[in-house]
Amino acid sequence: VSSLSAGNLKKLQLIYAFMLQPSILLLDEPNLALDSKSVNALWNNIEQFKGMIICASNEPELFMKKGFTVMPLRDMSNVSPA
Repeated sequence: VSSLSAGNLKKLQLIYAFMLQPSILLLDEPNLALDSKSVNALWNNIEQFKGMIICASNEPELFMKKGFTVMPLRDMSNVSPA
């Protein structure tokens, strides 16, 4: 596993996560380092997943288009710089 590329390691992690069929799936930047074919496979798996998905992403618009509810983990709009 240590010799896998970033993309192949991400694929392996996602395959394992979906195979376990948890009731809650936590994803951190799931599409990072994936080629377009793998991103399509990821979305197919997400659409078929029966549990809850919590996802951290720097590209929330991708998830909004797929019907995800998007919310910031922390509202920084009222925080003044130090």
